[in-house]
Amino acid sequence: MMTPTPHPHRTPSAACPAPRRVALYVRDEHHPSSVDKQQQRLRAHLQQHHPDWSVVAVYQDTPGSRRKPPLQRPGLRDALTAASSGAYDVLLAQDTRRIGRRLEHVAQVAEQLESSCAVLMTADGTLGSSGPLTGLIMKIVCAISSYEREQAALERIANQPEHEGRRQRARSERTSGRATS
Repeated sequence: MMTPTPHPHRTPSAACPAPRRVALYVRDEHHPSSVDKQQQRLRAHLQQHHPDWSVVAVYQDTPGSRRKPPLQRPGLRDALTAASSGAYDVLLAQDTRRIGRRLEHVAQVAEQLESSCAVLMTADGTLGSSGPLTGLIMKIVCAISSYEREQAALERIANQPEHEGRRQRARSERTSGRATS
């Protein structure tokens, strides 16, 4: 993970500035009121935990964009662009699923924000700080997620009777490097 450099629009310091300006990120889940409810919950979370922080922007994606990878969603792309220009310090979402279903996508967004001296936070407490430990945890979680996905793919191949050759290759890949009896 890259070490963030101070953004030219922010006060130069050895570290990123303390978070004060917040952008909310909401995603419509097929219910017109879901966006309003998400915003209410996010604002209530800020009022309870960070009453001195101020909301400076709200970014929203529509139901049609939910199947796209996060970096292809217009609302989230706008949020990342705004972070790179120094518009806010924290991007707050209800939970990581609002950012992406796959943890590596969440990690990509978090890394892009970090390179802009901004932080990804969730109101459910899954993500809440920046720094080397959070980055390490994200990388470990992403590695586990990637490993589980690869194992599931190998199992699917191994269970297809019409693909005996693939099944044999899958078995050999799973056992390579291990002693078998």
